[in-house]
Amino acid sequence: MGTLFFLIVIGLEKQFTLSSGGLYIWFFWTYNAGVLWAVTTMTIIGMRTVQGVPRANRWQIWQVRATS
Repeated sequence: MGTLFFLIVIGLEKQFTLSSGGLYIWFFWTYNAGVLWAVTTMTIIGMRTVQGVPRANRWQIWQVRATS
């Protein structure tokens, strides 16, 4: 799905020169921050899974905070 999106963006870039606009800079940094966030969280979840750390659901986390 991401590949299809960027193939469409390449076509739009060729037709309309999207990278010359001010919104491109906003999109570029937002997209890269999202990629960094996704890679970081997947790495953390993957390391916790390999180590065998059990996943806590939101209710358990709320109970711990409420009793503290």
